[in-house]
Amino acid sequence: MKEHEDSVDKMDWFVNRYLKWMEKYKDIIDLPETIEDYYTEEEINMICRCVETECFECNFDSKCNVASIILNRDNDDGFDGSIIDIITQDDPVQFAYGRKVVSYDTYLAVRYAFEIDDTTDGCLFFENTSSDIHRLSYDYVFTDESGHKFFRYREVILV
Repeated sequence: MKEHEDSVDKMDWFVNRYLKWMEKYKDIIDLPETIEDYYTEEEINMICRCVETECFECNFDSKCNVASIILNRDNDDGFDGSIIDIITQDDPVQFAYGRKVVSYDTYLAVRYAFEIDDTTDGCLFFENTSSDIHRLSYDYVFTDESGHKFFRYREVILV
């Protein structure tokens, strides 16, 4: 399913190829797990609100990146609680999630991050370009088109 990597537009590939293919063959193949199979409607809504807030007016790829961070934290042993606990942690504040209206492409980006690809290659942290809080404690990986900088745990080599 890595055909999408050759496509310039992830959202176009996801909607016009992947989702259409899944719909076409749903009665004859065992479909892969979707985000709706794993999370409740309330949890999906909170993930989408967070991505919409953190990436308002950003492109699909940037939304996939933030969605990947949230999903990576949920799958990492270093973060406790439900997906909602991870998003709403307030000491220190981890994510903004104030927007109540979510665009369809934000929902699609969250689905893409869950169903297709972790677009951050395992990153667990991000920040905007006006901040350098994570630079000292974590390994910098990349900056996306929206200006978010992505980080993962610093590798410790024991000798």
